[in-house]
Amino acid sequence: MPLTPMSNAHPMKNGKGRRALIYGEKLATRALTPWTKGANEIVTLRRHIRDHLAMGYEYYGRFDVMIDAGDVDERLAFVTQAWPLLLSGGLLVLPDANRSRPVGIAIAIAFQFFREIDRIDFAPDGRDVTTIHKCVEKPYVNWNKAEGRAAWQIGDADLEATLRNLGVKTS
Repeated sequence: MPLTPMSNAHPMKNGKGRRALIYGEKLATRALTPWTKGANEIVTLRRHIRDHLAMGYEYYGRFDVMIDAGDVDERLAFVTQAWPLLLSGGLLVLPDANRSRPVGIAIAIAFQFFREIDRIDFAPDGRDVTTIHKCVEKPYVNWNKAEGRAAWQIGDADLEATLRNLGVKTS
């Protein structure tokens, strides 16, 4: 049975002007082709993303779909560095979803970028991929402050300072 992408799983429908980035050695994997079908431009990278991004994000532009078909050991490093290249509304496709390590990496990605993730699909329609749907960054709301909780109630004397130190924008 041929693989066809789910109608709502990827932004490559109506591929006019769509761009895809494929990173890694599994560039010819049939399981990944549904997510690039309809792309007007496909950029492939085989070396470590750091080597490419040394030229700056502007060099590559932004992508509607990014596929990390590289070594699982480098997956989190790739996504962390390449995430700004993925457009809001774009899709990150990670192969090998039916093993525990890649699932753990997808969860680590969600932990790091949770305010920019709309949803994550593990093995959609039984496919051996995880798809992460990027959205516009959601604003941070300090619900403890909004609900009038005292710092001693949540165990952090200065929660907003702690979040700022972690790089989280606070209002």
